[in-house]
Amino acid sequence: MESWDTAHSNYILQLERYRTWFGILVSEYFSSCSGKVTLDGLIGAVVSRARSDADTLRQWIDEPISLVAYYTRSLLELSTMMWSIDRNRDFGRWYGFMARDLIEVVRKVTGTSASEKTEMAKVLDDISVEYCAAGIAIPEHHENSKDEAQGAGYLKEYDEVNQLLSKYIHPTPLTLIGPEQLVDSVIVRRYFLMKSMKYLRTIYCLAAKQSGYDPAKLDPDKQLSELRSELDPTNDQCRHEGGA
Repeated sequence: MESWDTAHSNYILQLERYRTWFGILVSEYFSSCSGKVTLDGLIGAVVSRARSDADTLRQWIDEPISLVAYYTRSLLELSTMMWSIDRNRDFGRWYGFMARDLIEVVRKVTGTSASEKTEMAKVLDDISVEYCAAGIAIPEHHENSKDEAQGAGYLKEYDEVNQLLSKYIHPTPLTLIGPEQLVDSVIVRRYFLMKSMKYLRTIYCLAAKQSGYDPAKLDPDKQLSELRSELDPTNDQCRHEGGA
């Protein structure tokens, strides 16, 4: 195994590369889809968030382990979402989930001002009209990442990694009173960064396949063949070739 100094430098380099590659995908393809209620609009939003996460993780690579864990989990969630989209291509329901969450947020945080309530009500009405025209239903329930992972054949990865990350993100006994030399060790930090690289590769390859751009020259077809082989075969009922 390479030394931590070497691995540390390589992780920083890879994070910077992914930030650049995602930026090219956005500028060359997904920027034209921004704000549109389409599959490309949805994937473009994921790519933009992955670019931001990669950049922040690069800057915080030496910060407290809870921050590294937070961005690793963010990338896990994005990777799970991309596998789910790849599986069913049903982009509309994600916009429905967004609308459901937005409605809940507005109901809970809108103040008592009549003008404020009127303004937010108009925003919700506009979304409802736009979604109705696009044939998008607003569900009664919220999006559940674990359900998405199961439907995408990614449940094993999600359960194993998310449970560990949660121990570091939340104020658990492990992070509050555990011995720092063990809790925030090179081994743990290396593990989280290794997983982050896997999720960035997943997001990049699926987005590159969708857009037709491959600025990293990673050969998405080859990479996705390897990544799909790691999906849980018990949930992988319909294999996709290029999302077909």
